[in-house]
Amino acid sequence: MLMQQFLENPIRPMPITDKTIENLEMLRYDYEGEDAKLWDVFSDEEVKYFANYLTEIDPIRHFISGDYNNLWFHSPFSIFQVNLYKDQSADILKSVGEAAEVKCKMFKALIESPEFYEVIYAIQLAERPFRPQLVLEQIKKHPEWSDDQVWDLITDTWIDTEMAFQQRELWSEVFSLRTPPESLVSDLPDVFTVYRGGDEEGFSWTLSEEQAEWFAERNQKFGFKNTQVVKKIVHREDVLFYSNDRQEQEVVLLPKKPKISGGTQ
Repeated sequence: MLMQQFLENPIRPMPITDKTIENLEMLRYDYEGEDAKLWDVFSDEEVKYFANYLTEIDPIRHFISGDYNNLWFHSPFSIFQVNLYKDQSADILKSVGEAAEVKCKMFKALIESPEFYEVIYAIQLAERPFRPQLVLEQIKKHPEWSDDQVWDLITDTWIDTEMAFQQRELWSEVFSLRTPPESLVSDLPDVFTVYRGGDEEGFSWTLSEEQAEWFAERNQKFGFKNTQVVKKIVHREDVLFYSNDRQEQEVVLLPKKPKISGGTQ
């Protein structure tokens, strides 16, 4: 198994060579997108410490967002606030670039593994905003996976997700791919009340009114418009899945859509 191999022989970052810098320069020259890139805000000397990583991923997969005083670098295996790292020492920049490089290489090896749980681990190596798309791609790529396996992947990824509303359409498509096993809702009564601290169109609700109030207060601190606590009565058949893994008594709801079954289980 690959995971065992990595434990015995960890992937090491590669030296930054003249060839790496040359390849990075070719990417910079060929890139025609509108998004700002790391090389637009870092000096050539600073960028070189990310050269191995940037040449491992497609240019369109990384970009800079925000304003001058609050710039963020987004990429599948590294997200950080540019202003905190710009003009740092070479050792710090090198360590950030090497960490991203190693994660990227591990991901590329594990995502092709025939072992289902190594694929799950590969997706967990990616930064949170990039995971739903990876989940969608892998489910479509593996029709042989059982519904139980698919929903293991979905729920494991969802539980570690923040601000899912920012990718509502993508998550809706993920949720629509397979029928969730009944075991995901077996602990729920037939009819019950759920609460939510925010927009009532959201996916995530809770059995706890106190937990909903906590989320409403958090939304207010983040400056979101919808900060009220809402509640509604739902039927168990309306629920995609229930989880208390984060001690939040979370109930995930979504309007029903046609689903297909797959796998052998």
